[in-house]
Amino acid sequence: MNIRIFTAMNPIVASKNTVIVSERDAKIVFHVSNGLSSKQIGEKMKISHRTVEERIASLKRTFDCDSISHLVAYFLRKGLIK
Repeated sequence: MNIRIFTAMNPIVASKNTVIVSERDAKIVFHVSNGLSSKQIGEKMKISHRTVEERIASLKRTFDCDSISHLVAYFLRKGLIK
């Protein structure tokens, strides 16, 4: 039996085509979609702005997005943020 624990920093790959996104990552993308900077997001979420930047970079790699606007559009299209 293969057991994986979901953490905010390590999304679980549920199958070949499914990735579960953490609530924190979705909030970061939501705040980006509302025009907040990494520093503002960090202050709002009580995390480092570098963590925000690292999470955005990781999400862009995970979802093969070449820009932040592409990442936001992807999340909107998939209904992960509103």
